[in-house]
Amino acid sequence: MNNGVSIEMRAVLQFYQQSMVHPQIHEWLTKAQISTEAWSFSWELMGSHKTAEVQYFGANSLHVKISRFWHEVPPDQYDGLRSRLLDKIIEFGAGPKIVLTRLCVALSQTCIVMKRLITLSAKSNMYCDEKLIIAKSNMYCDEKISAKSNMYCDEKIDHSFS
Repeated sequence: MNNGVSIEMRAVLQFYQQSMVHPQIHEWLTKAQISTEAWSFSWELMGSHKTAEVQYFGANSLHVKISRFWHEVPPDQYDGLRSRLLDKIIEFGAGPKIVLTRLCVALSQTCIVMKRLITLSAKSNMYCDEKLIIAKSNMYCDEKISAKSNMYCDEKIDHSFS
């Protein structure tokens, strides 16, 4: 931070305010979006006193993180992230619309990822239950086979002594 202005904010402003896009700035911003620090600075960039371009970059960074790097979010923070997104959507309800839209897309992606995780978890539990049922059924079959073979062996033995 320099004079209350983050390096991310300065880079975004340079990117949008210069007539010619510098590949180095674009590359740096792209790398910043996928860094673990983006989970923090994206919220800061959406501050009410920032320009629309900076707020958009913050919202877009958050969308990128949710879409491609969800695995970085600890499960105990899923609900907090969703709540924080909803708060930001309410905050940006009056605009800028480009930021509001990106936040809505980020929230949609959050819901999709969370639904997928719940579905996978349920399928995993069903798979475990099926494995347990199959294992129990195999034990039951093994016991039946074992009991039948013992009866067969006992019958053989009994017949041989007759």
